[in-house]
Amino acid sequence: MGMDPVAVSPVNELSSDNHTVKPESKAAVENFIVSNGNGRKTPGRSSPLNSVAISPLRSPAPTSVKTLSPQSTRRKSTGSRETYRKPSLPARPSLDGKLLRREGSTPTKKSLLSSSDDEDEGRLRQGPWFLKLAKSYHAQGDNPAKAFQYVQRAIQCFEKSVDVKASLDLVVSLHILAALHCRMGQFDEAETALKRALEIPDPEAGMEHVLATFSGHMQLGDTLALMGKHQLSLTSYHAGLQLQKHALGELDPRVAETCRYVAEVHLQAMQFEEAGELCELALRIHQEKSTAGTVEEAADRRLMAMVCSGREDHEAALEHLVLSSTLLLANGLESDVAAVDATIGDALLALGRDTEAALSYQKAVTVFKATKGENHALVASVYVRLSELYMKTGKPREAKTYCESALRIFGTHAAGHSVEDLVYGLSDVAGVYEMMGEKEKAIDLLSRAVDLQGSAPGQHFTAAGIEAQLGIVQYMVGKYQQAHSSLKNSVAKLKAANDGKPSIFLGLLLNQLGLACIELSEIDEACITLQEAKSVMEEACGPLHSDTLAVCSNLASTYDALGRTHDAINMLESILNVKEDRLGTIHPEVEDERERLTVLMNEMGRSRTRKSSTLEELLSMAKLESARH
Repeated sequence: MGMDPVAVSPVNELSSDNHTVKPESKAAVENFIVSNGNGRKTPGRSSPLNSVAISPLRSPAPTSVKTLSPQSTRRKSTGSRETYRKPSLPARPSLDGKLLRREGSTPTKKSLLSSSDDEDEGRLRQGPWFLKLAKSYHAQGDNPAKAFQYVQRAIQCFEKSVDVKASLDLVVSLHILAALHCRMGQFDEAETALKRALEIPDPEAGMEHVLATFSGHMQLGDTLALMGKHQLSLTSYHAGLQLQKHALGELDPRVAETCRYVAEVHLQAMQFEEAGELCELALRIHQEKSTAGTVEEAADRRLMAMVCSGREDHEAALEHLVLSSTLLLANGLESDVAAVDATIGDALLALGRDTEAALSYQKAVTVFKATKGENHALVASVYVRLSELYMKTGKPREAKTYCESALRIFGTHAAGHSVEDLVYGLSDVAGVYEMMGEKEKAIDLLSRAVDLQGSAPGQHFTAAGIEAQLGIVQYMVGKYQQAHSSLKNSVAKLKAANDGKPSIFLGLLLNQLGLACIELSEIDEACITLQEAKSVMEEACGPLHSDTLAVCSNLASTYDALGRTHDAINMLESILNVKEDRLGTIHPEVEDERERLTVLMNEMGRSRTRKSSTLEELLSMAKLESARH
């Protein structure tokens, strides 16, 4: 979450039975290929309606409510670390400036800046040259200020034109301007430029305009993702995808590329259902329109395995991974097969097939050492998985040995590990130390991961997950003030990443933050926080969900502490009625809630009519009594 990319770029020409790019339009197509200039590949396409993919970042999510475990906030890896974070993407072609010179002429600053008798005609003549210079400087990357200067001049020239071709050149110029703004960290300005560019093309005017619109939607989606606006980003991606389907047909292979791209973004947001639908469409396209056994199909099956694992369907995940491994091996990609072997180990471990999982991990680590070197982050990632396996099988000494080996690799400065590898590596090792009971060591490693992560753009989910993990461990060791701070930061980042959209992860974090407030005797803040958690959980998973009821139970306790006894009684009665219907009247959990409610009602001089037990419950009670005697 590395392995080398396994998907390849689609064919760099728009050609089908119904659509063909004429030779004179190829330059226009090339004009739309724009890099965002911030180190991340963005979906400017080398062909009309091509797609690229971005790597989803893991967002740990707790699974219990009243007492959240740090392990519940760490999403199990379903692929190799580099595979998960750096999936195979069709790369945007580089801007090599090959159209910079016309045959027999070389533009100079003097000729570009000279004005003709007709000033408007001069601008129209100069615009394409300014655009070519801007593309050239932007591609070189060493003089963004010069590229910015030329693209602004190009925009000024094209704005004076009413020519359709010039309007498309204006779109290209705005795309480059947005890319330069992104490179300088000016994301708001980039968003403004891209939204303006989307207003210019007319998709009904031909394929070049369709390409301009598609490219704009995808680049806008990337920019919004870098700003942490993931839901708005997905809206933009889907607009581009629908445009592509309409222009090329739903089963065009290039649609599969875009489906993979958008599915990975959904996976980043832990939206498994939406990601699964897109993966299924991509696989159907491979079956009906592509040659059997392609590398692209292997990549899509690996992505589908991640989705299945997120749904806790590990048998289906294993099936997709085995097929992916077979396809990669048939294409001679042994190193990539090793990464899949590590992922297969994860699926086997989740299924309780520990011996097979260990063999799969050992096979992967052997290949990684031979192909990547003994100090590579991939080797360390498999060591962490082995340590988790040995903890599960009751061998803490072996687990600690593998953890120490992983930390030694992550601490090797000469290995050239990326910040991303270090952040995920430290958080994973911290999880194992927490399982071993060494919580102070886990806190130290997680604190280092938080410091390394910083405030990188577009990394809100990652930062929120790590800080949530840190806050929960701090809560478990009684460091409530630090836990309150970490959880509050995590909630703020998750809200920014979700653009205000409710999620189960957000609801569980708010619940945990409320519990930290209670421990600090900040009852008013706890009440407000738990009320928000209740609202989020009701919208995200329904008012009768077990996690929602657990949050309501905690909220009832704060009502009681604030003297709002009537509110506490009403809430506990609602919880008890639901649990009696689901679990029966003699379930231990129901008895606990009933006892709490009885105490409060006695204080208020009230009583509650107990629900009648069923015959089955009475027989169960009789068996329990006889067992005691």
